[in-house]
Amino acid sequence: MDRQGIVKSTAYKYANELAELGVAEERDEYEDGAALWDVEPVVGTWETDAGELVVSPVVIAVYGASTVDDDIQYFRERYGEATLFHAIVETEAYLRGKQTRRGLATTLDVTAAAGIAVSQAIEAIIGRVSPVDPAFPDYSEDVHERTIAEAPYSLNA
Repeated sequence: MDRQGIVKSTAYKYANELAELGVAEERDEYEDGAALWDVEPVVGTWETDAGELVVSPVVIAVYGASTVDDDIQYFRERYGEATLFHAIVETEAYLRGKQTRRGLATTLDVTAAAGIAVSQAIEAIIGRVSPVDPAFPDYSEDVHERTIAEAPYSLNA
């Protein structure tokens, strides 16, 4: 709630709306005075001028992390949301062995430092979130556990 800048009542309102849709369920556990929830992963598409984009938990997590991860925040502010999305795609190509980090930067037309930094941050999120993302292969075994530990999320999958 603090990270998103919303009050507790608003967060519960949104969580209850998700529960009514059948994609979230409140647990009998609490952390820092707030209830914990189990959420079913949701995947959708977004029509843009560039074509149809798949929006999934990994994509949502990367964009959400721009509020807490300096590398992702800098990249998003400097190069834009579309290039950040493309960075997710290119980081997945890196994890599949089809791309290097420097090649990723060249493909994105960004500096090597920015491309490498954002791909490392995205890699941590993919390693953490991909096991519960129906639109992504599970990369948790391909990403080092220390890298995953640096991701700004925790999962109870």
